Amino acid sequence: MPSSTLTREAARLCAGPGFALPSPAPTPAPGDGLALDRITGLTAASGRALVNVPSTLPLFDTHFQRSPIVPGVLYLQLLADLAALVVAQGDPDAVESSTLREVQRAKFRRMGRPGDQLTVSVEALAPHRPLGDATDDGGAAFRGSVAVPEGILMDVRRFVVVPGPSPREVLA
Repeated sequence: MPSSTLTREAARLCAGPGFALPSPAPTPAPGDGLALDRITGLTAASGRALVNVPSTLPLFDTHFQRSPIVPGVLYLQLLADLAALVVAQGDPDAVESSTLREVQRAKFRRMGRPGDQLTVSVEALAPHRPLGDATDDGGAAFRGSVAVPEGILMDVRRFVVVPGPSPREVLA
């Protein structure tokens, strides 16, 4: 299994606040971008994590070289990764990975930069079905945000994750 995938086992280990991901921590595939660095809260209904944005990411060479910013799609992937951990926390038999199926009302409020420490937060909108549920597509709906100490970078009113390989797994 690629090292960039957060596994069900890692989710089970995330029992309390302040949990640091096991060593070696899951890392993004080359060119993939960011990964959750530290889980600071995780329940069956919500999650919170910290992500450090290194200035050495190759994507900053092209996005944008003179004034690098974090692409918004990476924020969405972080939200989906954390949502999958929340679902796995509520259902130990849930599949190990998920993919983002739907995003509604995403607002980008400011730009993230190299060196930022991001706080990623998700909250289940309603009691969700496990990702591995055989009925419908097994999706789980969440709201989420990505913030820095100065304020919110992105706020998503509703997004849905479904079972299946994440883009990180497909590209690996």
